[in-house]
Amino acid sequence: MKYTTKAALTAALSQLSKSTVRMLAIEVKFAVHRRGRATDQVTAAQLASFLVDHPLDARKVAQFLGRASKDPAHQPIVDALLAVKGAGEMQVGGWTLQPTDQPRVAVLTNTKGVKMWAERHTDPRVGLVILTRPDDTRVSQALFESLPQAVQAAVAVLLPEPESGSR
Repeated sequence: MKYTTKAALTAALSQLSKSTVRMLAIEVKFAVHRRGRATDQVTAAQLASFLVDHPLDARKVAQFLGRASKDPAHQPIVDALLAVKGAGEMQVGGWTLQPTDQPRVAVLTNTKGVKMWAERHTDPRVGLVILTRPDDTRVSQALFESLPQAVQAAVAVLLPEPESGSR
């Protein structure tokens, strides 16, 4: 899969107006919003740099822009945002990894049609776990460890460890 580079994402975001770029930056808390206006001026290059470093925020911006604008001219921008490494669907061997709206990843195998959900456990010492149903309260660390190494590594990219402190 080909991923969006920082330069390509900057070029895509440059097609948007300054106010739209600022609105997207506010959406992912890259810019501060007070009393009806942003206090920070954000350029397309700054936002692109931030989104390449924070792929889950890139996916959030893509979803927000896709919902907010029905303009077909914005579709290439949405596609570029989803192509940021870690932001969109990934194919790893016979497995498909799909990020969801929650901080979890749907893990599907093409051979058996089995669908599971991977997420980070609330206890950071446990790490990544698997749920067999999206509303399941029982989790399995052993089931996650039984996945192929390449799939485990890809899930770790899609679900990075929480950062200590603020951005």
